[in-house]
Amino acid sequence: MKRRLKFDSYLGEHDVTITFDFYPGRPARMYLRNGDPGYPEDPAECDIISVEVHGCDIAGEDHSDAWWEMVEQKCLDHAFEQMERTE
Repeated sequence: MKRRLKFDSYLGEHDVTITFDFYPGRPARMYLRNGDPGYPEDPAECDIISVEVHGCDIAGEDHSDAWWEMVEQKCLDHAFEQMERTE
């Protein structure tokens, strides 16, 4: 179940607005109810749609892997916070 989320954050020295699609994943199951083998875990993922600074999308620019990991972690943290609020 994909959810599109958008939030404001701070990256380095810039205020940014991040839009992304969130896929919550699913936990692993060793066995199904009927005894058949289960399935592996599908981890939560996000697809970053845009990272805007002053209305300009900078997601298409060349950034380091560390920068992308930081953006992705911010997205996952925000998504999990939203899930906790709706429970």
